[in-house]
Amino acid sequence: MKALKISLTIVVELAIIYLFSKMVGWSFLESFFLGSLAIFAITEFMIRESPRRTLVRL
Repeated sequence: MKALKISLTIVVELAIIYLFSKMVGWSFLESFFLGSLAIFAITEFMIRESPRRTLVRL
C-alpha cells in the first residue's frame, strides 16, 4: 500500500508539471526543475513550521 501511494504521488506530480509546461509553453525539463524546487521548498517550510519539542533543562 505504501509503494502504491508513493508511485501515485510521483505520477500525479509529473502529470501536473507536464500539463503546466504545456500551458505555459516551457520545455518539460525547465518546468520539472522549477516544479521540483517548489515541491522541495513547500515541504521544507512545512517541516520548519511544525511545532518542535523544546528541551527544558533544570
